[in-house]
Amino acid sequence: MFHTLAPVPSAQFMMSDVSGTPTDFTPSSWTQFEAGLARGRAELAAQQKTLGEVAAENRRAEKAKAKFTLTQDAEGKAVIQRQQ
Repeated sequence: MFHTLAPVPSAQFMMSDVSGTPTDFTPSSWTQFEAGLARGRAELAAQQKTLGEVAAENRRAEKAKAKFTLTQDAEGKAVIQRQQ
């Protein structure tokens, strides 16, 4: 007598991924391949920035400030203190 696993139907996984806004979304199955490539290349070219532009944006952006600080007391134990 051999122990066998009970028969279980195979799992079926379906996945779909949609991006864009409802006004400009066109499924790729309805777009000609060459037209889709041209549109994708145009969008990628419009989004490219130089390193200097990215650095300037980063410099102007407001930096997040820490709300807590971690210090040591006289005995070497960690103490969490709220920033003022």
